Amino acid sequence: MAGYTAAPERPHWHLLAIATTARARGRGHGRALLDYGIACSDTYRLPTHLETTNPANLGFYRAAGYELVAEVELPDTGPRSYVLCRETTARQR
Repeated sequence: MAGYTAAPERPHWHLLAIATTARARGRGHGRALLDYGIACSDTYRLPTHLETTNPANLGFYRAAGYELVAEVELPDTGPRSYVLCRETTARQR
């Protein structure tokens, strides 16, 4: 977890606001959104970074290759934020 604050200090893609409605959950829509972001970042050979405040989401992101790199306590009774990163799988040419 060394070298990370709320975001990596290197070029990366930040995936923001990946969510589905309760009615749409379990149908693969969230995973499709995540996979699209991963594919785009892999095109540029960059890691992806995301945050969640719901610890129940950690398994979902870990299954997609993300590692928990930091936990951030938000001020003023804000929730704990979990910072996750996934290295690119694109091969260097």
